[in-house]
Amino acid sequence: MQGEETVNDLYNRALELVNAGKTVEALKAYKDILGKHTTTPSLRSMIYNDTGSILYSLGDTVNGEDFIKQAIFTDFFNAVAYRNLLKINSGKMKRQHKFSVVISTYNRKTFLKSCIESIRRNSFFPVEILVVCDPCKDGTEDYLLGESGKGDLIAIMNDKHIGVIESTNKGLLT
Repeated sequence: MQGEETVNDLYNRALELVNAGKTVEALKAYKDILGKHTTTPSLRSMIYNDTGSILYSLGDTVNGEDFIKQAIFTDFFNAVAYRNLLKINSGKMKRQHKFSVVISTYNRKTFLKSCIESIRRNSFFPVEILVVCDPCKDGTEDYLLGESGKGDLIAIMNDKHIGVIESTNKGLLT
């Protein structure tokens, strides 16, 4: 029992260092506790969580997150570590994914125009429209060049007629 009290005293001193803004000293104290003393899984988890929080606040986000995950792995009931991990994950910039629509066309300006307008009008999610166009004689290419300035359409002009399948594959690989 005496050893556990000593470890708890060391932990409390480390917390005092954190509260005093002496994070480097606190990290060293936590490292000493983990390296030199036997601890319960609960205390070890608290130390991992505290270490992760300090590292994260110092800008070492990768190691900070790893320590917080280790805290959860060490003690699945550490609600503070779960809360910290949730805070970290909700703060991350999540790249908004776009749905890509690939259209292959050849001399179909009227139908293509209706198709693109329909996609824009009915899409609930951000879309990226890729139109692969074989050489046309009905003004399709000029229409696509005008539409590509709107930001959601990428026009890919083929130098020669390659057909639907190859054009679609070209769009998928873009």
